[in-house]
Amino acid sequence: MRTYLLLSLLLSLSCFAQEHSLSFGVDYHHQQSSSNGVHLSYQWQFSENFAIESRFVDHRTIMIQTNAQQQAIKLKRAMVGVNFIRQINNQLTIKAGTGFGYLVHSDKPSLINKDSVSSYLNLATQFRFTNQLAVEFGQTSYFDHSTLNANHNLYAQVTWLFSDSKSATIKSPSTKRTLKQPLETPLKRIAINTSSQWQVQLGAFAQKSYAEVLLAKIKTKIGQKHWSIIYQNKLHRVVSQHFLEKANAEQLLNMLKSQYSLSGFLRQVK
Repeated sequence: MRTYLLLSLLLSLSCFAQEHSLSFGVDYHHQQSSSNGVHLSYQWQFSENFAIESRFVDHRTIMIQTNAQQQAIKLKRAMVGVNFIRQINNQLTIKAGTGFGYLVHSDKPSLINKDSVSSYLNLATQFRFTNQLAVEFGQTSYFDHSTLNANHNLYAQVTWLFSDSKSATIKSPSTKRTLKQPLETPLKRIAINTSSQWQVQLGAFAQKSYAEVLLAKIKTKIGQKHWSIIYQNKLHRVVSQHFLEKANAEQLLNMLKSQYSLSGFLRQVK
């Protein structure tokens, strides 16, 4: 019953998350006696620095010490907790988390009750290859009030990240592009009018820092000044200035695509 209530709460919070991630990993318990354990986790990230994570871990077989002898035991654990995130650069992130684990399976209940609850501490480093793919390495320490006592688990996982937006057109703000000379037709030669109706959008990101990286690249490498970041529908969007005529916006869009391989689209400003 408690598990269903917890799942209902997490699902109700998911609509407020800026970014979601699904991970599959391999675990090595410091008392592992057979093949490595595995886990599946899901994270709801609500801001650049805060997220909620749930995880299911199959420890498989580990060894515990009881009365001067070792015994093998199979454990499975469900976990939920909070993560505090620090972004070092566009690709590297460190994470510290804490929460509670609930044993959902124990093949030796006389040694460890399957309903026991323990706290945990998690430290990890994540490396993003793109906006959608990352790998993570970390350690989870469990503080069980049972025969296990404090025990530790190393893990490696592959993570798929996604948001509720379909408009993010740049794969990653850290993707390096070979930039040519500044635009042959400077932006100032294109008619600009603040009451116009069209913009070019190059990217939309849940985290503002990614949008800032893309904006800085456009301004310094391409030499354009009339770009900005707007926050709309929970996403930070990198957009051009307004154009009165759609043809002028299309001219800029085609120029970016042909000379710089930058993909974007037109958006109408209402």
